[in-house]
Amino acid sequence: MSAIPDTPKTLIDDLARGEQLDEFRWLTFDELYRPVVACFLVQRFGSIAHEADDIVQDVMVRLVAILREGKYEPSRARFRTFLRVLVANIAIDRLRKLDD
Repeated sequence: MSAIPDTPKTLIDDLARGEQLDEFRWLTFDELYRPVVACFLVQRFGSIAHEADDIVQDVMVRLVAILREGKYEPSRARFRTFLRVLVANIAIDRLRKLDD
């Protein structure tokens, strides 16, 4: 992924803990990562670039669910690595569905 910003740990923690999605925190996170995820998709998965907006939205929704479920473990991987794998998996799933 290109130019992945440093994510404040408190931002990830706040998104993970919140019972309701805090609009300010979500917008901050979305502004940081939506362009990065879209760029990665276009660079690595050009054949589905026309679906980038939908895939990015899928990534964001799944990411919040993963954070809420406590499935992201910072001790196992940096956030940028975790995000890169998540984006790639979602893109690959989308490619498989197109092949069916």
